[in-house]
Amino acid sequence: MRSLKATKLLAIIFSIVFLTNSCSKKDGDWDDIIELSQKEVRFNSTADSITITTKGDSWWISDIRLNDEQIIFESQKTIQPIFEIIETEFVISRRGGTELKIKIAENPTVDQRELIIGLQAGNYFDNIKVIQEGN
Repeated sequence: MRSLKATKLLAIIFSIVFLTNSCSKKDGDWDDIIELSQKEVRFNSTADSITITTKGDSWWISDIRLNDEQIIFESQKTIQPIFEIIETEFVISRRGGTELKIKIAENPTVDQRELIIGLQAGNYFDNIKVIQEGN
């Protein structure tokens, strides 16, 4: 009888600890399921490109901002393993589930250019920041 009570008590304690830990996560506070190879890139003012890899392949682009201005794009197509977003200043393309290529045009201005690409996979959010120096 005593071991049955001890077993029930341990089960209750375990349940409380488990529920407490699982409830402590907030939106966006999840394990990294994208696993970017690089989160920040710096370029000089000339045109350049980089390929960033991911370990996860179930991500999509949720947001793109150039110098704090939101870029409108079809976010639904970024779920696909192959897509391309073409803008005057940059091109973002996905070639396969785990490669994201970012090409940036020459920056003819004296001002620094900042491109932020927001990624999402389920309730996990991450971003890539591309900083390009001014001319």
